[in-house]
Amino acid sequence: MGEINVVERMIDEGAILGGEGNGGVIDPRIGYVRDSFAGMAMILDLMATTGRSISELVAELPRFAMIKQKFPLPAGIGTATATWLQEQTGAFLDGLPGARLDARDGLRLEWEDRWVHVRSSNTEPIVRVIAEAPEETDALDLCGQVARTLGIAEDSR
Repeated sequence: MGEINVVERMIDEGAILGGEGNGGVIDPRIGYVRDSFAGMAMILDLMATTGRSISELVAELPRFAMIKQKFPLPAGIGTATATWLQEQTGAFLDGLPGARLDARDGLRLEWEDRWVHVRSSNTEPIVRVIAEAPEETDALDLCGQVARTLGIAEDSR
C-alpha cells in the first residue's frame, strides 16, 4: 500500500498501530514512520511479559502460505495499468465469486480464510498478484485464477 497510505489511514482511524506486509511497524507513540526497533521492542516485551520464547509464540500463530507473482500486461496496455485494472473489476468479481472487494489500492478480494491482491506497478508494465491461503497450492491457484480471469500471461515470477 505504501507507508504514506498506511499513515494517512491510521490518522483517519485513530489507529494505535499500523504496518505493511514487509513487516514494517508504525507506532504513533514513536512517530508515523516504519520503525524496526519499535517492532523488535514489542516482541521482546511480549517475550518478557509471557516468559515464553519466540518459537513458542510463533507456534501459536496460524500458518499461511503467501505467493507473490508478476505478470506482463496484455499488448497495447502500456503503463496505464491502474485504469486498465479498474476496468477489469467486473470480470475479476465474476471469475472469483463469493469474496469481499476492496478497491482502495488495486483490487483485493477477501474470503474467510484467504485473499488475493492485484496491483499495477508504477514503474513497469506488469501486474503484481499476491495471494495468501492456508496451503501453498491454494495461494498458487488464486494467482492462476487471477491470471486467467484478467487474460494475462501465466507467472513469470
